[in-house]
Amino acid sequence: MEGSAARAPYHLSAGEQKKVAIAGILATDPEILALDEPTTFLDPPGQRALAELLGALPQAKILVTHNIPFALALCRRAVFFQEGVIVADGPVDEVVARFGWDFATAAPQPRR
Repeated sequence: MEGSAARAPYHLSAGEQKKVAIAGILATDPEILALDEPTTFLDPPGQRALAELLGALPQAKILVTHNIPFALALCRRAVFFQEGVIVADGPVDEVVARFGWDFATAAPQPRR
């Protein structure tokens, strides 16, 4: 982000804003990162870059997301809440399969 230091925050892309926000948080040397929908407004390359960045960080992470591929890339464990109650807790891929959230990998049938 060195090349963007002179730019106002509102002139940064969503991905750049997230990088700056994460850098600010990391400056405090936290033990745990809590991230709420971190892929919002990011295109697929931005999501991949964020996953790579977060995956390289040593901190424990708590991730709240609806982005199943992102969760599969970063997380080992998923806790699923429904109406404020935990209804599933286990490996991400098992929770995804249990609730049928792996629809993105199934080829959709064209409408005729």
